[in-house]
Amino acid sequence: MSDLRSFVRDVEARARQGGNPLSMSKLRDAITVALFDRTYAASIAAESAGTLEPIVLPPPHLARAAERYRIDASAFGFAFPA
Repeated sequence: MSDLRSFVRDVEARARQGGNPLSMSKLRDAITVALFDRTYAASIAAESAGTLEPIVLPPPHLARAAERYRIDASAFGFAFPA
């Protein structure tokens, strides 16, 4: 199992606790778009190929993910570990 999958599961659990209404697949995409500006599947593929850039917190593309998935960036951002 990849480190990215574990990280996304952790962030997903925090987002669910905060009441994030997105479906599982959209939430995973929103998380990886916020981090890497690419979907979950594309991020996993890049990680498998060894080309995924390191995770940077706070997520550099959080505003883009919030706009794309119509979520409040401030409410969603708390889900990312400090």
